Amino acid sequence: MRRILKNPRLALACLVFSLFAATDYAAHNPPEAPHEDQQIETVSFCELTNHPERYVNKSIKTSAIFLTHFPDVWFMYDQNCPEKSNRVTDYLNCRTEAECSRLKNLSSLHRDGDGEKWRNKMVVIGQLHAVEAKDRSNTPTQVLKFAITDIESVTAVSPSVLWP
Repeated sequence: MRRILKNPRLALACLVFSLFAATDYAAHNPPEAPHEDQQIETVSFCELTNHPERYVNKSIKTSAIFLTHFPDVWFMYDQNCPEKSNRVTDYLNCRTEAECSRLKNLSSLHRDGDGEKWRNKMVVIGQLHAVEAKDRSNTPTQVLKFAITDIESVTAVSPSVLWP
């Protein structure tokens, strides 16, 4: 990994690849247009992960710490419920390239860390999805993913907040 980061071309190629992968995923999973009468409920991240069945496929607003461990690990978590079972993967679910670009720029603000690993705190709006997957032992399991349709704010994570 350090060899990749020391070579600017490889680091840039990895970054571009990861951005295209996220954009490609979002392009193949377009957001559903919210109904005008659909309310966006504000939900704490711990409530969201402790009772996901209440919030699946609903438009919600939540606040969490977004962690990225370059190049292939990213998830949302909260220091008030830091167990691994409360981690949720996230992806941008934008309608246009311009919107994806705006959200990517916002999500890059206030990063802390060492270049390979960083995090920031964001208030996001989107939908929680429960996806069927298989764990390492090939056992069926349910994975939570959060489709971000908007980022309301980005702030720095306090240095006192432990890394997961």
